[in-house]
Amino acid sequence: MRSCGFSTIEVLVSLGLLLILAAATGTAVAHSSRALAASRRASGALEVAVETLEILRAGERSLPALSGEYRRDWSITPRTELPGLLEARVTVRWDGGGGRELSLAEMLLEPRR
Repeated sequence: MRSCGFSTIEVLVSLGLLLILAAATGTAVAHSSRALAASRRASGALEVAVETLEILRAGERSLPALSGEYRRDWSITPRTELPGLLEARVTVRWDGGGGRELSLAEMLLEPRR
């Protein structure tokens, strides 16, 4: 005799598999959301660092204050092994997941006097 429909065991196994897949999908979405937020913060920090180097390259030494979640430190030091060159270093820090930091350095020509 042929039975129509599904047995209780088949339905329970199918529901169990569906729950496992739903939980795995939820975990993947949560991880990707955190990764996306971290990537956005890092991109913002890179933008701040590049903008700062552009200002320093233009010869400015008084930089505007930052607003928001980023903190910036910068320094310009003469390169003794390469006369006439300066090293500009910018470090941008931000909070998020234990705090993060990004540093960029660039060589600049020393201004002529």
